Amino acid sequence: TQSLSATLSGNLERVMVGLVQTPSQFDAHELKGAMKGLGTDEGALIEILATRTNQQLQEIRTIYKEDFKADLENDIARETSGDFKDLLMALVKGTRERDTGVIDCIQIGR
Repeated sequence: TQSLSATLSGNLERVMVGLVQTPSQFDAHELKGAMKGLGTDEGALIEILATRTNQQLQEIRTIYKEDFKADLENDIARETSGDFKDLLMALVKGTRERDTGVIDCIQIGR
């Protein structure tokens, strides 16, 4: 992916690099980008964390830690606050009921 980045730029670079990554790698990098710099792209955080399965979230957390030497949960906690933070923390743990997609709010505190 680095050689692609060296020869391409802008949106084309982003699309081409995204095509050679696994979906979990792409999501991990999108999450990092959503929390990079000033402000947080809350829409990107919600889109990824609310639509991935528990297994996919586990893969994303693992790749995030490997690629960025950082913990995804800690980064989300640092970049968000209040009820929004609580919601994202519940989602990122990947503890939703498999069949219902319901978040157990008791899991937030664990």
